[in-house]
Amino acid sequence: MKNGNGLSPEIIRVISEMGFVRVTGLAVGSRNDRIKARESEYGRWESNNSLLCFVTMDGQVFSGSMKILFSKRDQFVKLMGLLCPHGEGGVYVHFSNAERICSLVDLFERIATPHPEDELA
Repeated sequence: MKNGNGLSPEIIRVISEMGFVRVTGLAVGSRNDRIKARESEYGRWESNNSLLCFVTMDGQVFSGSMKILFSKRDQFVKLMGLLCPHGEGGVYVHFSNAERICSLVDLFERIATPHPEDELA
């Protein structure tokens, strides 16, 4: 069974174990903009300033440390091959230029429910 964001429980487990965090919908920056992928970013990944960001084919945005690429390279390559068929490049890497999460409530809710059944609209 897949959850509301189109990822199987097994994929979610692997993503979480690798240290990626789903950041879709979090408010960031001085304008409280919600993180939402552009369609051109779907199925792509990118890195910047020691952070990685990838966007699934259904538009879910995940961020994590570059350490993933070095410590779990084989798993990372396999995961990106599965979730990001369009390859590297063209994705904005959230938090890599000192952007901040605006709401502690958002952060605590995300920690409590990292992969909800229904996505925020």
